[in-house]
Amino acid sequence: MTNVGDNVSTENPCSPPAESTTPKNTPPAHLPVLLEESVHFLAPVDGETYVDGTLGLGGHSEKILQTCGPSGKVIGFEWDANALALAQERLKPFGERFTGIHRSYTEIMKCLAEMHIPNVDGLLLDLGISSLQLDTGSRGFSHQAEGPLDMRMDERSPLTAEYLINTYSKDELADIIWVKKNRHGVLPLMSLRPGKRNGLKQQQSLRVLLLLPFPKNFTPGKFM
Repeated sequence: MTNVGDNVSTENPCSPPAESTTPKNTPPAHLPVLLEESVHFLAPVDGETYVDGTLGLGGHSEKILQTCGPSGKVIGFEWDANALALAQERLKPFGERFTGIHRSYTEIMKCLAEMHIPNVDGLLLDLGISSLQLDTGSRGFSHQAEGPLDMRMDERSPLTAEYLINTYSKDELADIIWVKKNRHGVLPLMSLRPGKRNGLKQQQSLRVLLLLPFPKNFTPGKFM
């Protein structure tokens, strides 16, 4: 179809090398759910170029590269620096056939333009949080492991969940959380003034608050 893959260059990765403050404990090789089915319908072909918009630990990209060899290429987008570093290590055997980009899938079009790649032959998105974030308490996503209220997918972002919870008004929290349909658990949180929330720094403290019963004077319709 297209030889656009020849334009892929590791000299212009669209972003600086991924760096993370998270301890890089390599997890067991991750096997994505519906891996075979996803790659079957993507139908990779030798010589073509594919985008994995949610690289994660590289499971899908690895399978695509195995299927579209010996000259097919994959450009992987991942905004979690720790996941990107692990995926790059996993995909090293494929050499220049793989290019990792430290950016969100929302920037695919912009980044491809910067790389002077007019089009690609296929795109894969596996949307949602991954086990890497959930299993690492220091990231702030876990329901089991204790850790700070961080919750940043991209650790380059200055905005943490701790700052948001302790400083935003209930109307601002409603705009962020209520509108996104996570309604039940946030009612006790939104009913408290920011000053009442001050000091929430750990996941356990937030879990306790979210399990509180609804305040008697709270009107959920106000935020709908």
